[in-house]
Amino acid sequence: MKKFFAKISNCLSNERGEGAFLDVVIIAVVIVVIGCLLMALMKQLYSETVFPKFKEYIENLFGFANSYAAGVGSGVVIS
Repeated sequence: MKKFFAKISNCLSNERGEGAFLDVVIIAVVIVVIGCLLMALMKQLYSETVFPKFKEYIENLFGFANSYAAGVGSGVVIS
């Protein structure tokens, strides 16, 4: 038990400016900020380039390209 208290006392009296907790917090904040920036960049990239091409591909695949403008495919059956 004395060794435990000696370790705690040594850690608390240490004035080297080196703290594991502060280092971890700073690294975590930097990682979160970089992650947010990367996510914003990917969202911008995908919303401008990938999603319109994907939407066009799906519309062409199922033949929905201009059917909504003409009223076809709206679920209304005219007999």
